[in-house]
Order: sequence, then structure tokens, then C-alpha cells
Amino acid sequence: MSELPLEELIRLCESERADFRQSYEQQSPACMTLFRRAFAGDQVAWSYIFTLFGRMQYLWIRRSFDAASSKGVHVDIEEDDIQGILHDALIALHRASQRNPGLTATNDLAKLFQYWKKCIQTAVLTVLRTKRRQRLTDRLTQSVPNNNNYDLEFKVALWQRILTLLSEEELVILRLDLQGYKPQDIVHKFPQRFPNVQRIYQIKQNYLRRLQQDYIIRDILGYNR
Repeated sequence: MSELPLEELIRLCESERADFRQSYEQQSPACMTLFRRAFAGDQVAWSYIFTLFGRMQYLWIRRSFDAASSKGVHVDIEEDDIQGILHDALIALHRASQRNPGLTATNDLAKLFQYWKKCIQTAVLTVLRTKRRQRLTDRLTQSVPNNNNYDLEFKVALWQRILTLLSEEELVILRLDLQGYKPQDIVHKFPQRFPNVQRIYQIKQNYLRRLQQDYIIRDILGYNR
């Protein structure tokens, strides 16, 4: 089957998927051969995989978002986000196939699909975290003292909680970040305290995660509503 023309391989794969929908037969030599070609670098094979299994991918994405919504995570998702999830999941699957040849060692798609589904779920969680951190950053920026978007009571409640959660070092980075300083500007301003940009990003990621996970901050910013 590895010697078949791509067009014939695609036709057989489509037939195997039709059989699966009727009998749930996991053995799928043509589809697995198509995956092997894609993993070997055949871009045309990749494009057909995206087409043949597109509906399944969108189903996994929707279920992942539904699971997040059931836990109170509400984030607006755009088409660009979905395309990014599909792209990142396929890249992760490709890398996994290079590290673990067992994913495509047989004609059984179950193991490969199980890992692919996990790649989709991971990509969805990454998008959710990124968007929620951006939302948090936006709300923090809007709540600085010289901004009139929020009333005084809101600002006082928010910053009192922030002061109890963050270390002095984190507060320094947060305040500079809200003033518009770039990581390289902070390193230049405080070279002894913050030796490199990577350290700034690490501190920022840590405090954003802590603020995002705090139930009081979530309530103040409306995440729990």
C-alpha cells in the first residue's frame, strides 16, 4: 500500500472512514499510510488529512471549549483562534510521531487519534490561558489610578487584593508594565535587579497566573459571573 499513488490512497482512506462510521472498524491501512506520508514531509498528504479529518478536529475543539465553559471559563473565540489550534495540534502530533514511531507502527488509528485529541485539548487550553491573561492585563491597565474607566471602590478593592498576593519584585514589574515599559526597558532601568529579559517574562507569567487563579480577583473582575 505504501507504493500506491496518492489519489488512490486518498480514495481508499475515504472508504475506510465510511466503513468506520458503519462498523467502528479501527483498522485503517490506507489512512495510516496517508499519515505516514504526511509525517515524512508530503505536504499534499497533509492537506488531505486536514480535509478528511476536519470534521473530527472541529468536534474535538468544540467539546474542549464546552468542557471549559462547564467549569465557568467564558472566552470569546474567533476563527483565527480555531485555525491556530488546528495548526498547533498538527505540529504537536507530527513532533510526537518523530519521537514515538509506535503511533504509526500499526494500522490501528485509535492510538494516533487519542494522542491527536490530546494535542487539540492542549492547544485549546493554551488559547484560553492566553486570552484570559490578556483580559486580565487589559483590566489591570484600565484600573490604574489615572484611568477613569472604573470607579474608586473597584480600584481600591482590586489593588488591595493584588498587594496581598504579589511579592515586592512582582509588584515592581507589574507597575512598570502598566506604565508601558517593555521588558528590555526594565532591564536597562534596573540591570542589577533584573539581569535579562527572560527573567522579566518569567516574573510576569508567574504573577499573571497567580492573579488569574485567585478567586477574589476573579470575582472583582467578573470572571465568576
